[in-house]
Amino acid sequence: MSFIENAPYVVFFGVVAFFAAKLVFRRRLANGMRVELFSFGVAFVAALIAAGSHIPAQESALVAGPTSTILDASRDTSRLCDRMQTVLAGPAVGSLESVTSLSGANVPSGSVVPRAMILRVSGWGFDKGSLRAARGVCILIDGRPSPRATVRFGFARRDVATNMHTDQALASGYVATLPLTAIASGTHLVGVAVISGDGTLRELTASRSIVVP
Repeated sequence: MSFIENAPYVVFFGVVAFFAAKLVFRRRLANGMRVELFSFGVAFVAALIAAGSHIPAQESALVAGPTSTILDASRDTSRLCDRMQTVLAGPAVGSLESVTSLSGANVPSGSVVPRAMILRVSGWGFDKGSLRAARGVCILIDGRPSPRATVRFGFARRDVATNMHTDQALASGYVATLPLTAIASGTHLVGVAVISGDGTLRELTASRSIVVP
């Protein structure tokens, strides 16, 4: 909640604290102006503290998988992928857990998909070689980064961090969208590559095949 949305709390607690401060300190200070100024200062601080206690914690939005929540650190890694063409094997680890339509319909491997469909791809990736968080994730089409994919990386995966035995793997979830309008007709492999800490692109073994008519 913003400061403006919280203004009624500030006003209410400020008025209450102002008169309370006047009653408490009026007899202790001889100068009336000093009483007013001191009371105002006490009221202002008390109002901020009291109003702050009424600001609800921001809820995290579930976005990918049973334990994935969006983090402030999540970011679009698509531009990083645009500059990378060489894909190496390992030592990154991760998973392509889900390929669906935007409406949530599952797209099994080998499915015939209409060209107008936009795929939603999600999972996780981690730089196992350095045991540190990956820099991002790229979506591959037939082993090469797709320039049309939009990828957000940095979603919380507590299950991954637990399995990897390090909190470096916590912000490892990703969600991507992939339009199929520019993909040629035929069978294609949708894959995932992790951008490791040294800037190289490491392909995961998981992939899904799709058929574009």
